[in-house]
Amino acid sequence: MALSNCRETLMTKRLLSIAGLLILLALTAAPVAAQSPRPEDLAAARELVTTMKLTEQMKALIPILMKNMKATMLIGRSPEFVRDFEAAMPTLMAAFDSRYGEFTDLMAGIYATNFTAPELQDMTAFYRTPTGQKVLRTLPAIAQQSVQAGQAWGLRIGEEIKQRMIDEMRKKGHAI
Repeated sequence: MALSNCRETLMTKRLLSIAGLLILLALTAAPVAAQSPRPEDLAAARELVTTMKLTEQMKALIPILMKNMKATMLIGRSPEFVRDFEAAMPTLMAAFDSRYGEFTDLMAGIYATNFTAPELQDMTAFYRTPTGQKVLRTLPAIAQQSVQAGQAWGLRIGEEIKQRMIDEMRKKGHAI
């Protein structure tokens, strides 16, 4: 039971790290009112998404997600289940390969809705510079570090707030 909880905790942390990366990648702009992007904005956004290699980054995440899913789904399963699961993996992965275009379109739509074509072209130009390329290479590590730091900070602050509340309730005569 403890091993299962440990694996679930590790999986949760990994998924939070991945979620942090996706949030950093997808939410670089404040949301605006929903509208259909103009074709020139969409074209510029697709170029940006390609330059940022967002689809390649997602392709790198899918095997990690699959590995985590495998780790949790195979706990306590029969050898036959494990064998059949392993046999199904290549087909499942191939199905994902055919759907990455959807992700590219989704991300391009988000950027095109939030930025104009000239702004997107400026961002694309930046990401083509050595500094922009460094940002793209280090962004996954920064996202993971940010999630970890945010989790640790949140736990510390949460404990501090809890202790202060306990102290306040005790001052008022409550037994806690």
